[in-house]
Amino acid sequence: MFVKVSQEDINFKWMTEIIQAVKKDCDVVAWCQNEPTNGLIGLVNCIKLEPTYENVRSLFVFDPEPKFFDESYFFKKQLDKQMSVNVFKNGKWGTYRHLLLGMYINKIYFFEF
Repeated sequence: MFVKVSQEDINFKWMTEIIQAVKKDCDVVAWCQNEPTNGLIGLVNCIKLEPTYENVRSLFVFDPEPKFFDESYFFKKQLDKQMSVNVFKNGKWGTYRHLLLGMYINKIYFFEF
């Protein structure tokens, strides 16, 4: 199931959709496009810590093109890799990883592949 996470949705309808899908034991891809500050990465990092939310992944498309379409081979090919965080930025696929480097130092790195 694909759920669009948007900062324009002030009622957080997408959160209800994610919860309902998880209760049905569905695979969920939370996605957004061209909203670099909507918090999707942090949301998925927190959700993945919950015991029943292991089927939730994210697709974060920074670029305005190509437009996300859940039946697109371009996006399906990436999602087939079963990565938790999928990022399309500057025309390249990559991922973000949150690394704890010390008690007070946290870094988020973008890795291209």
